[in-house]
Amino acid sequence: MTTASDAGGGHIAAAGVGMPSSPGGESIRGIVTAVIDRTRSAADVVADRVDRCQKAHGRLNALIQQRFAVAAEEARRVDDWPCGPLAGVPVSVKECFPVR
Repeated sequence: MTTASDAGGGHIAAAGVGMPSSPGGESIRGIVTAVIDRTRSAADVVADRVDRCQKAHGRLNALIQQRFAVAAEEARRVDDWPCGPLAGVPVSVKECFPVR
């Protein structure tokens, strides 16, 4: 798990019709808006998702290479300076290739 960011900067596009929701019911747009508006921290979002992943891991064994500590550090950096249109949105990547 990591946080999505873009070094180019910017904000979420207004044309994002049908933005997907996370398993917790919070939309990507909602997460990004809350992080940009500072009503929720990226670190808080990541902590919530880490908690969900850890609770489900026993049943699913879904995240083999867990990057929770790195994701938390990345989220703290996003809280200091939101750096892209998806800054603060947690992302999991299926390991078809090495990920660091």
